[in-house]
Amino acid sequence: MQLAIYGAGSLGKNLYDVALRVNKRDHRWTDIFFIDDIRQERQFYSSRVQRLAEVQQMQEPVEAVVANGTPKNRKKMAEVLQQAGLSLTNLIDPSVIVAPSAVFTGGGFQSSLMRQFPVMLS
Repeated sequence: MQLAIYGAGSLGKNLYDVALRVNKRDHRWTDIFFIDDIRQERQFYSSRVQRLAEVQQMQEPVEAVVANGTPKNRKKMAEVLQQAGLSLTNLIDPSVIVAPSAVFTGGGFQSSLMRQFPVMLS
């Protein structure tokens, strides 16, 4: 399984760092990379940048998180990933303290970066 971070920008850098910490603990992904159809560079923040069409052709399974802090844009981007056949996942920093009553919703929507976008439902 690979992890794709959709959006090679400042939030993408933060998510990449969190993903490295998660992967160090859980050994969950064989690779972590960015998806970005706008950025011209093919390298960003110590990783490669793929186009969405390229990711759709990959043989190894890919799950993704959205790196956009604006809820409206984040939702649209998550829908694009789902329409492309990619599964969304939550990315939670191993150092975060999660209340036992916390409920996580929708892989990748509100809780992509737990420290910045907590979702607590009662």
